[in-house]
Amino acid sequence: MLRVLVVDDEPTICDAIQAGLEEYCGATVLCRSTGVAALEVMKGQRLDAIVTDVDLSDINGFELAERAANLNIPILLAPGHPDAVMMCARYSYPHLAKPFLPSDLAEKAIQIIRAAAENIAQVRASTAQLTATAADLYEAIKQARRTIAQSLSIIARIARGVGPNI
Repeated sequence: MLRVLVVDDEPTICDAIQAGLEEYCGATVLCRSTGVAALEVMKGQRLDAIVTDVDLSDINGFELAERAANLNIPILLAPGHPDAVMMCARYSYPHLAKPFLPSDLAEKAIQIIRAAAENIAQVRASTAQLTATAADLYEAIKQARRTIAQSLSIIARIARGVGPNI
């Protein structure tokens, strides 16, 4: 029997996903409302797949996906917010945007379970791409802060009548 972990901080959504997976896949479904609670399950129980929201209160779905891949558990992100859907698509994460039909969810869940190695490889590649983008943004922010600091220094000297020292 399939064992699937569903992670969503909205109890009604968790219940609906659970019902769909039980009915369409015959799965045993565990529901958790936080990423930390999901990590405890991931480390302590055998799972065939995880379905998670992206926007969680503690650990976001992208980090949870990375950790699932590190534990060799296939994962499906289920974003609801348009920005999260866009991020999933941009970085090629396996995802199914809310709202969705239970039959579509069951089809995607079975697909990621059957192609677990490909799913895990895709999550790792997506995570690497997202991490690289975050590092590039961090460097750009650092450069922007340096530019602002230098500009403020020049402005202060001009205001004191000293003139720029370039």
